[in-house]
Amino acid sequence: MSWRVDFVDRFSFSVLHSVALVDGLDAIRLNADKIAGTSYFAKEPRRVEFECFLDDWIESNILSGDHEFDRYISHFLVRLYESNTLIFHGIIDTSFVSYNAKSEVVSFTCYDYLRLFSKFADIKMLYSLHSGYSPDYCFRYMAQGVELELSNEITVPLSWSEYSPLNIQVSKLAILNLEWKAMVRKFRSWNGTLTVYAGFLYAPLYSSESVPEFRLLFYCEHISGDTIQCKVYGRKYRFYNAICPIEDEDATVDDKSGVFPTSELDEMLAWRDETCSGYMPFAPWGTTQTFAHAGNTYSIQISPDDLQFDTAPEQKQVLYIGNAIPANIYPKGLYEGENEPLEKLKALKAALILHNLTTVSTASGTLCLVNKNDARYFVTSYSKAFLVFHDLHTNN
Repeated sequence: MSWRVDFVDRFSFSVLHSVALVDGLDAIRLNADKIAGTSYFAKEPRRVEFECFLDDWIESNILSGDHEFDRYISHFLVRLYESNTLIFHGIIDTSFVSYNAKSEVVSFTCYDYLRLFSKFADIKMLYSLHSGYSPDYCFRYMAQGVELELSNEITVPLSWSEYSPLNIQVSKLAILNLEWKAMVRKFRSWNGTLTVYAGFLYAPLYSSESVPEFRLLFYCEHISGDTIQCKVYGRKYRFYNAICPIEDEDATVDDKSGVFPTSELDEMLAWRDETCSGYMPFAPWGTTQTFAHAGNTYSIQISPDDLQFDTAPEQKQVLYIGNAIPANIYPKGLYEGENEPLEKLKALKAALILHNLTTVSTASGTLCLVNKNDARYFVTSYSKAFLVFHDLHTNN
């Protein structure tokens, strides 16, 4: 069995310097593949540690400190071979490089490209797409941010074609609870007929994008002698990410007209129509309202008893049929237009958790976005003993 470490150019991967077992390569350690923790669903960067004797190239290009980026990242990459088979490709973390002057041995610690994500965990961006961000978008934005921080001097190779978004189908999931009785009782002292208009529609975002919107409108008149007055109450909700209702508070209506003489009924009706213009037209309720959007179904049902002050239920619910796992993530504040720049790594971790995904590195250095239970990326032909700890001293 033979071992070799190549120090390679970061662009072409051409070999600049090699150290083999016969040249003094020693004490090789390669950590095992494992998930760092279920809280982040993140895979630990693959780590290689090795020792070798000091030579002129290592002294000039590694120990001198003249060839590294900020955050202790060497200009050179490392490749580890076992019997001429590539088993690791990654960066040199110069913060862990040490030199023993007595023995003239240099100790290296190297990581796959995932280490770059943690080294640049503080980089941020403004997440502002109303359609949200899929896991592969977050993955690519993180890598792009690292490359920009390094002035594109290191390219992070990516693959995201093999992951599958999580899909958990649900039937009649309550995604919006309406305080129904409280809304109906707003009109308890009004002696006219309570009218309810409501329904779903496509709410455009930009281009061809849209989200489901639910509108609910109540109005009622009150006649006292020869005067008439009208009260209107309306609310709008948009379902971002399929199941996340956000109330459009700017569109909330809770108003009543002035008192009109009954002879000026047309003026009162004009006020009502103008006040309700943002909610109309919808057919009056009385049947189940069902709405399909992006393969999902939304519904609510209102009966005549629901409009009576004494029989109205405490709550009514909008029900949902479809995938309970949103395809995309929306960073906090985006719904209300109050979002601020967010760390890219936090957005990526949220996407990984949501879809039970992780990121892994191939032997050649490509970072892959994969399902956490994808065994292909956690099986290796190397012995368990070597993966955990392989010290050449023990084999002599």
